[in-house]
Amino acid sequence: TGFSVLLAIGFGTEAPAAEPQLRGIWMHANFIRTPAEADQCVERIDRANLNAVFLLVWYWGGQASFQSSACPMLEGVQPGYDPLEYMIRECHRRKIEVHAWFVNGAYGRPEPLHVLDQHPTWLVDTDGQPGPLWNDLGPPAVRKFQSDLMIEALTRYDLDGLHFDFIRYNGPAVCYCEHCQKEFA
Repeated sequence: TGFSVLLAIGFGTEAPAAEPQLRGIWMHANFIRTPAEADQCVERIDRANLNAVFLLVWYWGGQASFQSSACPMLEGVQPGYDPLEYMIRECHRRKIEVHAWFVNGAYGRPEPLHVLDQHPTWLVDTDGQPGPLWNDLGPPAVRKFQSDLMIEALTRYDLDGLHFDFIRYNGPAVCYCEHCQKEFA
């Protein structure tokens, strides 16, 4: 009878496992400048039955929402608080993945602060056309800065992944920097 119980329970007749699902949300870190704000967001994410957060961690004119040696912390973040570290800890407690979302082209500010003010040649040369600021992804120094920033986040934090965004130039803007002209030639 013990053998028949195993067969009756479903020995070899189990329902197939459900396919894994990614149920995520893209979120700006300026909503989690304090632990209390982060707690509210994590609670809402959990209640919505989401299992991944794509957290924008670098934008806002060259500011990060994590401890970085390359750029300053996002303005308005509570002193001593690390938004990315906190989100990872609280989300992982609830089995929610955290992916660092990096904007790699758009600068997120109309004036060159924090990075572009130190490296004005990293700004896309729009040949005098007005518009938002963009990082010039042509020169190797800019690409190295961006990759170093992402590697820094990956090595310092227990991230579940990276999400790249805006790896392009805005609209009709074209880079006319010396490096890009040489590569074009």
